[in-house]
Amino acid sequence: MKQLNSRQLHLFRLLSYENNYKSANYYSEALKASTKTIYNDIEFLNAEMVLFDLKIEKKPRKGIILRGSKTKKLKFESELIETVNKDNYFQPEYRRIMFMCYLILTDQKITVSFFERTFFVSATSIRKDIDLLNDFLKQFEVKIALNNSLFKLNGSEQSIQEALRLFLLEELSEKIFDPRTDILFIESGVNEFFDDRVRSLAAQAIKYLIKINKRKISDYYIRSLYIILLILIKRLRNKRHITETNAWLSDFSTLEPYLVAYEICEICEKQAGLSFEENDIRYLSGQLFAHGVEPLRNDNALGLEYKDIVDQMITDMGKFLEIDLTDDEKLRDSLLFHIPPMIFRLKRNITIKNPLLNEIKKQYIVLFSLTWYVASDFEQKYNVFLNDDEISFLLIYFQVSLEKRHGIHFKNIAIVCSYGLSTSELVYAKVRQVIPNWDNLYSVTADELPDRELKNIDFVISTVALKPLDIPIVQVSPLMTDEDLNHIIKTYSSLGNVLKESKNKMLLESMNEANHLNVSEFTVFWKQKFRDKKACLDVLIDYYEKQNFVTPEFGPSIFEREKMGDTSVYTGVAIPHALPKTVKKSHISIATLDHPIQWGANHVNIVIIIGISEEDVNNIHEILTKLMTIIESREMIDKILLTKNQGELEELLRKTL
Repeated sequence: MKQLNSRQLHLFRLLSYENNYKSANYYSEALKASTKTIYNDIEFLNAEMVLFDLKIEKKPRKGIILRGSKTKKLKFESELIETVNKDNYFQPEYRRIMFMCYLILTDQKITVSFFERTFFVSATSIRKDIDLLNDFLKQFEVKIALNNSLFKLNGSEQSIQEALRLFLLEELSEKIFDPRTDILFIESGVNEFFDDRVRSLAAQAIKYLIKINKRKISDYYIRSLYIILLILIKRLRNKRHITETNAWLSDFSTLEPYLVAYEICEICEKQAGLSFEENDIRYLSGQLFAHGVEPLRNDNALGLEYKDIVDQMITDMGKFLEIDLTDDEKLRDSLLFHIPPMIFRLKRNITIKNPLLNEIKKQYIVLFSLTWYVASDFEQKYNVFLNDDEISFLLIYFQVSLEKRHGIHFKNIAIVCSYGLSTSELVYAKVRQVIPNWDNLYSVTADELPDRELKNIDFVISTVALKPLDIPIVQVSPLMTDEDLNHIIKTYSSLGNVLKESKNKMLLESMNEANHLNVSEFTVFWKQKFRDKKACLDVLIDYYEKQNFVTPEFGPSIFEREKMGDTSVYTGVAIPHALPKTVKKSHISIATLDHPIQWGANHVNIVIIIGISEEDVNNIHEILTKLMTIIESREMIDKILLTKNQGELEELLRKTL
């Protein structure tokens, strides 16, 4: 007798219990298999039952029934069981694999009696198997619970999928995927939980990953990725989505393969009607990163077309940040892989959302703006407008390059001042001058500090005495002496980012000197009344045009930029800007509003238009850094909004900038 699988045995037993015709759909639902699979199993069983004078009869419009005597049915079933036992088909190791698959990959209620009937074992044996499985699952914080003879799986969706992946990898001895021979299979039995469409989609994805990856993916990783895709697709069919939101901002590398994950999910959606939610895509992106998926540079003619402009982007960003990025081949490869499809998407108004866009804009506003400036040549050359999502994806490649290959570790630093302290903005401004602008500064009160998640803060600068924390604390004077600044620099350097001594000296010497923006001047508008964003921009753009600071394309460039993304930030400041080619003379205008207006996702009280000409674009880094003393500081914003007249506002801004 040929070897059978558990579904075929279960089908025979269901047929044996029935005395009436039942439709193929009835058995399909009972066994969670397609009607085509049921008919194939019937052919298999009929071939094996010929010698037992048994036959499964099919009648149109009536259904399916097993014909034959009860004695012969029992004899055939005994023969099946004997065959199963001879082949060790239902040995405990295999049985536990099937337990896991039934619990995770089917959407049916699983009971003790179901396993008793399916595997011909006692309830005691089943409970022993479940105990062993729970020993394995506890590392994932997943547990199989038994309640009123019904099994239930407790744990997060991501943990459940990861547990099954590792379990199958450890338990299955045969190859799961062989791209060279195009053979796709999982060890007998487990295969029945994944239909042809699921296996085909997973196989397509694996072949694509092998094709685009920079280096050979190991066989183990291929098998692991194939199982990940099978499980993810199968669980999505059962409406099971990843619900966890990983905090990835500490390492953007995990988001580098995001677009590859997005493309795979898009294929699955089109071919199988699956619906991927954002966390599903992020989960797959993280798995691709963990398995070493690193897209190959696009070396064809399309990719080479962008080489010069990519090199210019890298050079410009290096100049802005005073870091040589030109020898970073990984950065160059990543941009060359990313940019051709980006241009394709922009020309066809295809939008891909970055799940971390809001966090990126909140924590990396300077780097975000710099990325837009270095990529602005694309907008001119290819007649497209970069939206915020595309800018944020480009930013990720630069951020990973800075952190992973140039030793720039982005830090979070909390500044603690007494509540209502009038000099808090002074402390903030001076700290900002000695801390690189890619790092994040947070102004909080001593009362608010315990509510912050300290694991995300690298060290604290405080003007008040604090209880000891698990992170460094630098206590400073509200007037910020040179000794205080030296202490801050030493603490900062001990955390990984070593500031060059010459730069430290230069920064300290300049603390009490006047600092000027590298633009000719700025204009202040105090307590302006606007009904909405358009009215505000119309007035400010009109001012630039009347002063002959800009070309006629300046206004359309600003409005086009506003359509592509939100230029407001969480502190209530909007920073609209235009392409450098539309600016004749660099100029900054700062307007306070009589009442807040809606500007994208935020209510805005201050509008800063940044008009930088191509001649001055190399100074954008310093300009943005200076403006951060306003944009990032709620205390400074409050002080600006409390000014009593135009002159007082101008004086405050000149001192600050």
